[in-house]
Amino acid sequence: ELTTTGAAGTREEPLARALSHLASLQRADGCWEGEVVWNPMLLAQVVIVRRVIGEPALDDETRARMVRYFRVTQTPEGAWGMHPESGPYVFFTALSYVALRLLGVPADDPLAARARAFLRASRADGGGVPAIPSWGKVWLSLVGLYGWEGVNPIPPELFLLPSWAPIHPDRFYCHTRYIYLAISYLYGRRFEGSLGPITQDLRDELYDAPYAQIDFAAHRHDLATSDLHVRPGPELRLAWDALMQVER
Repeated sequence: ELTTTGAAGTREEPLARALSHLASLQRADGCWEGEVVWNPMLLAQVVIVRRVIGEPALDDETRARMVRYFRVTQTPEGAWGMHPESGPYVFFTALSYVALRLLGVPADDPLAARARAFLRASRADGGGVPAIPSWGKVWLSLVGLYGWEGVNPIPPELFLLPSWAPIHPDRFYCHTRYIYLAISYLYGRRFEGSLGPITQDLRDELYDAPYAQIDFAAHRHDLATSDLHVRPGPELRLAWDALMQVER
C-alpha cells in the first residue's frame, strides 16, 4: 500500500508531497477554496439574477473586480468564449454584454463597444443575437430582451410523464435534468423579470432592427455559426414544430 511516509525516490514520496501540499491549502474552517477557470456565463448570470430579484447594489470594489474579469477574458474579436483558449461565442458575449451594462459600463466604453461590434458583425455570418443558442434565448427572454415565441418548446409536462417513458427527463444527465427542470417551469410561466429602465437601451444596442419589429418566432431554429457544434437533426426540429402546434 502507498503511505505518506515513504523515503525520497520511492513511489510513496510523490504521494506524501501531494497530500502535504493539499493539507497546506486547507483553510482554518476546514474547507478548500479554488478558482474555476471556465467562462463568464456564470458571472454574467449572477449579475442578471441579482438585478431581477432586487438584490442590493454591489459595492464599488466588487463591481470593479467583476468588470476587470470581463476585461481580461475578452477575446481579440471583442467577444467571450467557452474557455480561455476557445474562439468567440454569441451566447457568452451577449450575456456578458448585458451584465457589463448592468454593472454600469457605458455603451461607448471600448469593452462594451467591441462586444457589440462582434455581435453585429456575426449577423452576416449566420449569427447575431437573434440566432443565439437555446439557453441564450431563454436567458434573454427571462429579462425582456428576447421574445418567448422565439424559444423552442420546453414543456414542463415532460416531467409528468410516466417514469418508463424513453424521453422522461429523469433519464437525462443530472446537470441537464436539473437545469431543464428550472427552465421548463420558467418557460411554462413565460416568466419575465425586469431590468428596469436600461431594458430599452439594451434592446436598441443588441439588435440592428427595432425590437418591436423583430419576428422572434422566425429565429426558433437559428443557431449562430460561432456557437454551433452539432446541428439539431430534422427529427428534433419536427418535434419542436409539433409541440408548437400543441401549445396553441
